[in-house]
Amino acid sequence: MQRSEMNIISRALRKSKFLAGYLRSHLLGEIYKARYRDLKCFLIFVGYPRSGHTLIAALLDAHPNIMVSIEWAALSHLRMGYRKNGMLYAIEKHSRLFTEKLSNVWTGYAYRVEGQWQGRSDKILVMGDKLAGQTSMILREYPELLDDLKQLVGVEIKIIHVIRNPFDTITTIAHRALEKTKDPLTEPDLPGFSEKYFKRAEVVNAMKTEGEYPIFDLYHEDFIRDPGGILAELMGFLGLGHNEKYIRSCSEIVYTSPHQRRREYQWPDDLKNAVQEQINKYDFLSRYNFDD
Repeated sequence: MQRSEMNIISRALRKSKFLAGYLRSHLLGEIYKARYRDLKCFLIFVGYPRSGHTLIAALLDAHPNIMVSIEWAALSHLRMGYRKNGMLYAIEKHSRLFTEKLSNVWTGYAYRVEGQWQGRSDKILVMGDKLAGQTSMILREYPELLDDLKQLVGVEIKIIHVIRNPFDTITTIAHRALEKTKDPLTEPDLPGFSEKYFKRAEVVNAMKTEGEYPIFDLYHEDFIRDPGGILAELMGFLGLGHNEKYIRSCSEIVYTSPHQRRREYQWPDDLKNAVQEQINKYDFLSRYNFDD
């Protein structure tokens, strides 16, 4: 079979899989739409890959009134024609699969919170999808999608922006890309991923400047130091209550110190200075430098 024929078959299979998922979500979303009648807000994540968003999403999903899917790509599915109840059902489904099928493990890390509500809900008040890096790039090209999302779901849109030292984030992205090449002679593309990082920072800065949607800046390093306190603040941002058992159970899975990946690679001085100049342009990043 020639490559062109294989590509045609592959595209047909992807379209069939999407259509089947769309029809299933639409049908079951209508059947179970009463489950979403108390929804108060829809949550999205913006920012950068490898910044700690998955940890925050997993802890939120452990709350009895929150369901968060891990990288279902809500905005992409919105562009592909998903309607309200179909989208909400798909998010609930993927929240459940993350717990039941994947055991709350993602990219080699375990995010299971024992004794809490991951993959299920007592009463759904908040739903959302965790895909920060791709979401930022989608919004760079289609900024109107947030308004479209708000109109579709009919509730307030709230945004979580997890921030980690940019040098660590960029190094981790480059490190993961390097692992995939399996070529020991390949150098990490620190310049390329630095450029992509600040394209996402531009998107976040524009959203903050416009001020139309509330954004919660969650600093990864601060969260590691005080997960219970920051998580309580986040519950306030979402308009939800919480109990001490939930806070304590979530805090127990948080590692004790941030991983300073930047120190594992040699950053050229000129690149380090260029990245610092970019960091200093943004108030929400200006606390960071390479050495601290």
